[in-house]
Amino acid sequence: MSVLLDHLLPHIYRWEDVEIISDAWEPFATFLERCSRSRDHNAALEAKSLRRLSLIRTNAYVALEGSQPSSKSNIFITPFENTPALRCIELAGVHLNWARNNPRNLTELTLKYQARHVLPTAAQLVDIINSSPRLETLSLHGWGIRSFEDGSSGLEGQVSLKNIKSLSIGWIDALYCRRLLSLFLWDLPKLESITLEDVRNSLDPLSMQDSSCVLEYIALRSLESDNKRRPLAAFELVLNSVYASLDSLQHLMEVLPHSRSLTLHNVNDPLLSFLDILQDSKVDTCSFPELSRVIVRTSTSESEAKARQIAHNLMTLSPRRIVLEVEGLLELDGELESCEYISENGGVYSFEHGTSSFVGDDLWIDPAADETSNEEGMLYSAAPYAFHGCVYTKSADL
Repeated sequence: MSVLLDHLLPHIYRWEDVEIISDAWEPFATFLERCSRSRDHNAALEAKSLRRLSLIRTNAYVALEGSQPSSKSNIFITPFENTPALRCIELAGVHLNWARNNPRNLTELTLKYQARHVLPTAAQLVDIINSSPRLETLSLHGWGIRSFEDGSSGLEGQVSLKNIKSLSIGWIDALYCRRLLSLFLWDLPKLESITLEDVRNSLDPLSMQDSSCVLEYIALRSLESDNKRRPLAAFELVLNSVYASLDSLQHLMEVLPHSRSLTLHNVNDPLLSFLDILQDSKVDTCSFPELSRVIVRTSTSESEAKARQIAHNLMTLSPRRIVLEVEGLLELDGELESCEYISENGGVYSFEHGTSSFVGDDLWIDPAADETSNEEGMLYSAAPYAFHGCVYTKSADL
């Protein structure tokens, strides 16, 4: 890294996009120290054209308590001070000197998987976000801030998110996350998507941390003083490794009336049971009138079996038009508007307006629907490929 920087640093004023990916801290320490030293020795060597800075350490475990970071990772460095063009910062497992690096006018900010003691304070995070009134993408995964004991009182509701389109929150501790969310002013008129991830459950599936309080808090903050709902504008909700109660998801969905897409990735059985509500023709579905796409991903055989059963019922019983993406193949028998199946090599194959049924690992389809079917109606390419999943589209019942 040092030899490479010998050639690159003289051209730092030309840099527009910097991205470094490593599983160790040392390359980042070298990069940050050399940039800082270069700036101190020659004030003309500033990254004035830099628009994007992405430093990705591929080791999320450093965010967990008890992790032993490198001694150098405790050093707070100021690599850049004059970056008027900087609009995107993505830091995963890497930190800066937050006291001197106060980026402004960002449109994208991602802070992921930093050790807790090197994170910005609550006041610093509030200042960073509020100094970027055009911020559209905000992703905080891990702890978010260093602690709630360093002047965070009085900061509740002080973070403005008026222009946020994509909000992604991940947590190690659900109760800690709930307090972090209290810093936000939950007025997000331009919000398009919300991603919620339990980082602890992602890294340690056996922890099975309950995060109902996070979902409930977001739903609760949509209440105005007169107890009328202030719905969020998002049309996409992604839950990753979240364990929570069915009620908490229902309450959250109620404040997302425009939600069109729901992704349940490695969630617990109560959250999977939300799909039971969608398939029940006796339940008034007006609460989720635009929900038309469901993506289900599981990591255990038990959850997969439940997900597949619920998904089967959803596609056969639900009165609504819906697109379902699920791992593996479902045993379906009925009219489908379309079907796509995805192989592990990324290939996607589509069949439109066919009567389809799935038996074992073979895909059967009306021979008239696609010329790749043989005379017996079995797809030639079904056997050789390992299936990753399928995407089914079901027409609404008339």
